[in-house]
Amino acid sequence: MTKLYRLTSENFQLPLALLSDQTYIFNSASYIPMLRYPNGTWCHYSNCYMHSLYRKGLSRNNKGGTLKTYAGNISHLLRFCSHNAIDVSQMTDSFFVLFMQSLLNDTKSLLTTRTTRSTTSILTIGKTCIDLLVYIGEITGRDEFVGKDGVIKAERRKAEVDIGKGKKRITKYYWHHRSFPEPSPDKKRFPITEAHSNSIITAAASTEDLFLRKRRFVMLKLLSHTGCRRSELVSITTHDVYAALHDPTIGLKLLTAKKRGNSNHHRYLPISIPDLKFIVSYIEFNRLPKIKSLGVQDGGLLFISARTGKGLLPNTITQEISELAGLAGLNEHLSPHMYRHRFITQHFIKLIIQHDFNNPDEFRNLLINTESFKREVQQWTGHTNVNSLDNYIHLAFSDISNRKIVADAAIRSQHLSSLLQTVKMAQAEIAAGFSSSSVDELLKTISEYLNELQQST
Repeated sequence: MTKLYRLTSENFQLPLALLSDQTYIFNSASYIPMLRYPNGTWCHYSNCYMHSLYRKGLSRNNKGGTLKTYAGNISHLLRFCSHNAIDVSQMTDSFFVLFMQSLLNDTKSLLTTRTTRSTTSILTIGKTCIDLLVYIGEITGRDEFVGKDGVIKAERRKAEVDIGKGKKRITKYYWHHRSFPEPSPDKKRFPITEAHSNSIITAAASTEDLFLRKRRFVMLKLLSHTGCRRSELVSITTHDVYAALHDPTIGLKLLTAKKRGNSNHHRYLPISIPDLKFIVSYIEFNRLPKIKSLGVQDGGLLFISARTGKGLLPNTITQEISELAGLAGLNEHLSPHMYRHRFITQHFIKLIIQHDFNNPDEFRNLLINTESFKREVQQWTGHTNVNSLDNYIHLAFSDISNRKIVADAAIRSQHLSSLLQTVKMAQAEIAAGFSSSSVDELLKTISEYLNELQQST
């Protein structure tokens, strides 16, 4: 399906102020979605709404960020309006009910009744579109456009949100329409299992294209041993890797996603010298030759497209894991975030053992009341709100109480864990008949990991 928006360019700017000497001050306005109807007609109201979100400081990181998500949600309403030959400002309550029904009835094929998206996703689309319609009512002076007795009969509700123990609750307001579905039950995403992780490695080793194979290995290495999000992974630069190798005490620089606004926040995670050399090998023997063969300018990002040489988008990482899961013959839905779940859960198990916690409440109380412990956890996880870590805490206590082998694996050195992963990658390459490493090189790599392990114990 054709996208109904285009992003402004990386260097696009908007005037911020006019000075007394008649010169303008400009502000960066890169990657703002510009929306249109399916016939190509510019949607004035939607674009004014996008501009209002831009002025509020919603994220545009990773080529669009939150603004692009909003544009994707609004696109559904623009298609509906086009199909019914109306402008978005001409929406009525009946039309909105039909719109929501069209989302609920959108099935993948005539052979299944399973909808394309979850009811939670449909609810999110509906709320975004109501917010757009509220905005249209405001800028056109039609106070009765959206409201309890408005043209579109929506109700403004409030919710009390707990922002942490010992802290006051905050009130948030949102719009509700009678056509909104009930949200889907919360689905807890569990950490990727070691068996599935090994299967993914084997599948990656069977990739015939050398560049793609090595890129996948580096991707899996970083997902496993930094717990980074997709957007954080694709933001890593070759400079970040070389800087960490030059001074390993600082660690690998990671962009911390899910921060409000467009200012960049970073954290630094420790990563072993052998792992850094593993990544540098990909940079110098696979990535750099690919850039040269394509004849394109090197943008500096670690993960690049084999076809264009440009940096990968977060969705490509999801597609890679999904494709590898299919090659491995795994029926379960696997995602990059499951590596993050495993990384954080394993780290929490180490903290439980280190601090001798007896239950989740002890862990949580120290996390909330001890600033240094809170900062340590946030440095590893990149979480702004520590209350969102509850699921990881419960998973860690569940694992450590139910399976002693998990606790043993958690206290095992990170270096040893990474060594085992590297050896598995080499073994899988050899088994697939694609190994580009000699036995001497493999032994050298193992020796480096063992030296690193010895120094850390």
